[in-house]
Amino acid sequence: MGALRVRIPRTKKYTYPDLSIACGELELEDTEQDTLMNPMVLFEILSPSTGDFDRGEKFLLYRTVASVKECVMVSQDRVLIERFHRENEKNWRFETISDLDAVLQLESVQVEIPVRDIYARVEFAILGSPR
Repeated sequence: MGALRVRIPRTKKYTYPDLSIACGELELEDTEQDTLMNPMVLFEILSPSTGDFDRGEKFLLYRTVASVKECVMVSQDRVLIERFHRENEKNWRFETISDLDAVLQLESVQVEIPVRDIYARVEFAILGSPR
């Protein structure tokens, strides 16, 4: 299956997360099988050209998808991961990770990912930045 888009409820909008996780049976919009209806975790890799949109408008759209429990924003130019976890219908908890020796915990799917593994092949342009 190619890149899956996510339909935003009550709109005609679709978004393309960089990575999505769904549990159980995939709910797809139609026979094209390119639109995921039940993502649990969405990831965005932040670039200088898309970072503001991904953190702003796109995250606002993701929050309207009832199945989404976590959104993870990963900076590509420094060790910085922003994790948003839905606590209830209206509240999200925010966590920042900026330590290569830390672990990203995805509570909704009970997965732990070492931050060092996320950035394993990244070479930072800024002198003195951890690799």
